[in-house]
Amino acid sequence: MTTFEPEIVAMCCNWCSYAGADLAGVSRIQYPPNVRILRVMCSGRVEVGHIIRALEMGADGVLVTGCHPGDCHYISGNEQAEKAMAATKEILAVLGMEDRLSLEWISAAEGQRFGQMMTDFVERIRALGPNPMKEAKVSRGRPGDVPGRLEDLVDRTGVMYCLECGKCEATCPITRMEIAYSPMLIVEEALRDLPEELEADKGLWNCITCGLCSHRCPSGVDFLEFVRQAREVETSSCDRCAHGGVFHALAGIMANEAVSQPGRLDWVEDGMEVAEKGELLYFTGCLPYFEPVLWDVDVHPAGALGSTVRVMNHAGIVPVVMADERCCGHDLVWSGQSGTAFAELARLNVEAIKATGAKRVVFTCPEGLRTFAKDYPRVLGEDAIDFELLHITQLFAELIEDGRLELPEGTDGTVPLTIQDPCRLGRHMGIVDAPRKVLDSLPGYELREMEHHGLNAHCCGTSSWLNCGTFSKRIQVERMTQAKDAGADLLVTACPKCFSHFNCTLNEPGSDDTPPKPAVEIVDISVLLSKTLGLEGGGDR
Repeated sequence: MTTFEPEIVAMCCNWCSYAGADLAGVSRIQYPPNVRILRVMCSGRVEVGHIIRALEMGADGVLVTGCHPGDCHYISGNEQAEKAMAATKEILAVLGMEDRLSLEWISAAEGQRFGQMMTDFVERIRALGPNPMKEAKVSRGRPGDVPGRLEDLVDRTGVMYCLECGKCEATCPITRMEIAYSPMLIVEEALRDLPEELEADKGLWNCITCGLCSHRCPSGVDFLEFVRQAREVETSSCDRCAHGGVFHALAGIMANEAVSQPGRLDWVEDGMEVAEKGELLYFTGCLPYFEPVLWDVDVHPAGALGSTVRVMNHAGIVPVVMADERCCGHDLVWSGQSGTAFAELARLNVEAIKATGAKRVVFTCPEGLRTFAKDYPRVLGEDAIDFELLHITQLFAELIEDGRLELPEGTDGTVPLTIQDPCRLGRHMGIVDAPRKVLDSLPGYELREMEHHGLNAHCCGTSSWLNCGTFSKRIQVERMTQAKDAGADLLVTACPKCFSHFNCTLNEPGSDDTPPKPAVEIVDISVLLSKTLGLEGGGDR
């Protein structure tokens, strides 16, 4: 029987541990040849996404090494590495892969220790066995992998009907921040079949796919669908994935059936009632992974998970939650990375849902709802989804209307609040009334609409974990300012990504490129309802 030989990636800081590797070499210290050493300037430069991507590509283990505490050449780089690796371990714990990562301190004088550390880590990974991703049968794609031509997309998406009226430019949130950006110009480049120019100006990747242009286009140009398909067809070196592409890599990992998620339901707390089978299923999406990825910006969107279940329990509903649920694949679809992974994610999720007997599936995330409703039928067939799809605000509104959620009596005074309409929920799915029905029913609060709301609402600045730059931050500050101008103290979100993006901007230090931040609090609608009902552990806002 052949002995399993693991493939190890070691990321070593330039100043200490890489020098320790050099010392081990010149001292002829023996250690297994399974290790591929990558030199990085500082262990603090190793991101969560680097680790997840290495495991997605089939590495059996990842070892990060740096200077001893107090010896970092960049003062606190190793402290940053320690925090990042702790967050990465949380993510890997959900996947059952936490033992495949290790962080160690090795100085330039510790050649012997370096060799021993490598030997011990190789033995540890050998005992764990191969990374299940080694047998991956599906994978993410890359922009340009899908065969096709721009002129074919022009025919399929109605781009040729563009009148050059300029309404798309007038309404585009990116054009408001960067006058050189133009959806109309992107259309022109496509009509003239100029892929080089389309790639050079990065227009396809600056688009945040909010849908305002398509919503207001008098010619019915489906610019959203054009952007989605063009990102798959046009080769691009543009890497705009936020957080090191960790969510895209996680989607690639979860697309492989051999990968289990033993920690998927760790968010379920004592006192919450959930089931394995039943008629109503709560699809949580990637929300269990959000907090460890967003550790560095102090954002806590996962409170919505517990709040949602508590509210449903309060109404007498015991929702099904799945231990084998996987990413919906939305971010792959909109970043040109569908490959073979997206169709497999769709198949695995739909089969798992049908196995529970669920007749209704409820989503906290509008992106998941949109993906199931519009993208899964495209790859699985129009009849694949034979269960009802609901956003959580639709369920809440239904429960309130039916009297199954009894809200407390009104209180003295009212807190003014407003609602951020998520692009995927509003313009993509046409759902704008349900969140308002929920908020209008809450005692002690007064709904005040922003100038741009409903189907005309402005975006939160980014989607699909792309384009998290200066433009996005300025759009987010502008939107929060609009909430304050409407007289609101609370900006309520109905999307965990909107919640995360706004709070990220509030928590980050300001810069010369962004205007002053308004004093407005961001709160998830499920958390707000849970707190209003007086349910214990209503979650973080």
